[in-house]
Amino acid sequence: MSVVLFLVILGFSMVHNDAVITKLFEVAGYTYGPILGLFAFGILTRRQVRDRWVLPLAILAPALTWVLNTWSDVLLAGFKLGFLVIAVNGLLMFLGLWLISYQDSDNGPVSLGY
Repeated sequence: MSVVLFLVILGFSMVHNDAVITKLFEVAGYTYGPILGLFAFGILTRRQVRDRWVLPLAILAPALTWVLNTWSDVLLAGFKLGFLVIAVNGLLMFLGLWLISYQDSDNGPVSLGY
């Protein structure tokens, strides 16, 4: 997917239309935000998620980000998210995963294999 995105960016850069490239990065923020949140949650926590809620959350996080981005000028006193869409989307996904997770009591100390 990254290679396809890179080729599309190269194609649009030949057209010299910055608005299209900006919109493309905004769309990438909506699609890669949940992936970023999932990755951060997996790396930074040891909590177990309830699997059946992950897909609805991965759909809900970009939807909420879109609503926030659409109404950000009203809600945030004129501030537009722009390229921060990916960070907000990832943060919403991370917080949502925290809400649908639980602490696994069987998790012992981390072993590094030494």
